[in-house]
Amino acid sequence: LLFSNVAFADIQIKMYQVQNLKIPKIVGVIDAKDTQYGLLLRPNLYDLAPGIHGFHVHLTPSCLKEGMAA
Repeated sequence: LLFSNVAFADIQIKMYQVQNLKIPKIVGVIDAKDTQYGLLLRPNLYDLAPGIHGFHVHLTPSCLKEGMAA
């Protein structure tokens, strides 16, 4: 059996509120960590209205063309 070393990376992804806003507003970050079990996402968000929210992450961060540019 062969084992390889896997590099695990930690990054912070800025999160923006874009719905009904002309200028996207930053609402926090998602801490992303590659683990041996898969990608771990930890949201650290603020300034959101109470209720259920969702998010998605784009490889190319562009909100142009109603998000289709990403």
